[in-house]
Amino acid sequence: MEAPRLTPTAPDAQPSAGPGSPEPEGAEKRGRHRLLRIAAGVALLVAVVWTLHDVVWGALWRSLKAARPGWAALAAAVNLLAVFFQALRWLAVVQPLSRAATVSGAFRAMVVGFAVSMVVPARAGELARIQWLARRTGIPKASLLSTIILDYLVNAAGLLLGLALLPFLLPVPSWIRPGALFTLALFVVGAAMVFGVGAKRTPAATGPPARGLAGFLARARHGLAAVRRPKALGLSFGASLVSWALEIEATLLAMKAVGLHLGLPAAVLALLSVNVALALPFAPPGNVGTLEVGATLALMAFGVRKEQALAFGLVYHVMQLVPLGALGLVFAGRSVRKDGPD
Repeated sequence: MEAPRLTPTAPDAQPSAGPGSPEPEGAEKRGRHRLLRIAAGVALLVAVVWTLHDVVWGALWRSLKAARPGWAALAAAVNLLAVFFQALRWLAVVQPLSRAATVSGAFRAMVVGFAVSMVVPARAGELARIQWLARRTGIPKASLLSTIILDYLVNAAGLLLGLALLPFLLPVPSWIRPGALFTLALFVVGAAMVFGVGAKRTPAATGPPARGLAGFLARARHGLAAVRRPKALGLSFGASLVSWALEIEATLLAMKAVGLHLGLPAAVLALLSVNVALALPFAPPGNVGTLEVGATLALMAFGVRKEQALAFGLVYHVMQLVPLGALGLVFAGRSVRKDGPD
């Protein structure tokens, strides 16, 4: 499960601030981004307070104690399979850059990135994903950054497809619409930028490699090679749809773990509302609170008591955090023993 955030921090860029640099404009833009993150953080805090303010803690504890570990373990296994297809989705847009990128490498990089995101805010785990695969393939980090942005767009296309079909399954709650519109706006802006830049072929280099900002931009454009390859985009989108289907199944299994048998519409709404919540421009470590709020709001729309809905959100979150965190530690530990510290 991942939010379609389109602006991970850029590695490799080392622009120098010369005398003519537009510092005031850059400072103004950073200020707007900071204000947006603060507003999103405040909105999340308000939502968390609302979710918890009238919870009967005894009822929540009883719901958690009654959870069936077998269903939760099965949900965790299916979720890991979904992550595998997310890695395939990313790999499809990476392989046009280098055949050194493998299924195993993409999956390990994806898992390590998720694990780092559990303890570092603002999706900084994406930097770990980039670093992991760059060391093993030789692909420039700026190029891998572009593949991640393209990967987010493909994932967002699946999310928006689900949101478009949702009204045919059930009445859409009013609270999901602003988040859906925000996700759509991100997708449109990101797609216009990516396809506008990526559709132009990079001219063959005739001199030494460019450095600084020019070199970073050249490597970033190179990372969008899949934009000009419909087969690569088709494979990526196909893997994305399989991943979404597996996430729906994992959601259904997590519901069964807490005694909820609500069927496909509830699972789809819960999954989509969680991902819309995760699209907010504020990501606490491990998405703590964000996921629980989205899941609770979705299930309460089906008449589920807040305590049981929150129990589902907690079980659903843990069944993702524990396996991915453990696997991430294993992969990172093996890497340190094999390669030594950087």
